[in-house]
Amino acid sequence: MASVRLVRARLRPYRLPLRNPLETAHGILRERNGCLLELETDSGLLGYGDACPFPGFRMETVEKAVETLDQVVRGLDKVDPRDLRSSLDLVVEQTAHAPASRFAIDCALHEIAALAENVHVSEYLASQWGVKATAGCSVNAFVGGSTLEELQENVVTAAGEGFSDLKLKLGARSWEEDLQRIRVVRDACGPEFKIRLDAGESWPEDEAARRLAQVADFDIDFIEQPLPFQNLEGMASLRIQAQKIGMMLAADESIVGVGDARRVIETGAADILVLKPAALGGLRAAAEVGALSQRAGLTCVVTTLIDSAWGTSASLALACALPGSRKSDGLATSSLLAADLAKAPRPHKGRLERFPGRGFGLELDLLALDRWALEPFREIQL
Repeated sequence: MASVRLVRARLRPYRLPLRNPLETAHGILRERNGCLLELETDSGLLGYGDACPFPGFRMETVEKAVETLDQVVRGLDKVDPRDLRSSLDLVVEQTAHAPASRFAIDCALHEIAALAENVHVSEYLASQWGVKATAGCSVNAFVGGSTLEELQENVVTAAGEGFSDLKLKLGARSWEEDLQRIRVVRDACGPEFKIRLDAGESWPEDEAARRLAQVADFDIDFIEQPLPFQNLEGMASLRIQAQKIGMMLAADESIVGVGDARRVIETGAADILVLKPAALGGLRAAAEVGALSQRAGLTCVVTTLIDSAWGTSASLALACALPGSRKSDGLATSSLLAADLAKAPRPHKGRLERFPGRGFGLELDLLALDRWALEPFREIQL
């Protein structure tokens, strides 16, 4: 079989506005800044990846991501992208502290490998594990709002669109305000809906048990990362208290690497592992964490970092390929963006389905990219 090699890379930083400002425990988010990576083979195959760091996940800056991508892709001139294991091993060595950059290259190489096999990335991933990829997955709706009235309206809208799982972010306001917002969500959706809370490391440890007891009356499904990422012992202790009232804890910011996931499991810090391929540094690392979760008897959810269509579609491909049952995934985030680099899959009745076809099934919107790019394509001949 003739070898395939990479002949060109292109980088283009961009800035995508959010439809509405997003309140998080780490601040207010108004836009997503990232860098689109395009890799091309000598046979004309194009693979895309998205480096889009997010506050609070110990990731490199966008500027550092662009610099890292520029350096690392130059060393891929002799790799055969179909030999994915060797190619990714080389990338991991050079991106130890740059997960967003590693995610972009990982995704672009996965897309090329899938295109070479004439399959979707989800099918390519599933074949590695001897399972069949699904067409989609159940997803939760993110609900928010600057006022209680707006929050209530968004809950009603999500329910009308067929979602049965709702997610509310906490930590941007006082605890009293957060508690009031939780009450509004439960009252608006009724008892049949599942609610998950994303605390974003915002709970003081000496207040955590009291807050847990206060939300118990709202029948919360699980709480993401109530304590700071490094406080696994505190999470383990809080988890025991949560189990007594039928609630689960999820580790999110605590997991930005496979080693982190092992430590979470070993300390008993969570019932659920949140898999963010963009924060973990790629589909391969996220798949490893998913396997660890399954072996430990835990569940997991796959989520985005409010990425562009490329990042979201990569995470969706993983969700469609992972074996075993999960909670609803946090992938219905494209609607939070006011603009995107390609048409992204949109949820229907609480389910998100991947586009058919090869690779990620996306087509780059060059007009949108020209509109939101911060500079022309940076071309690198390999």
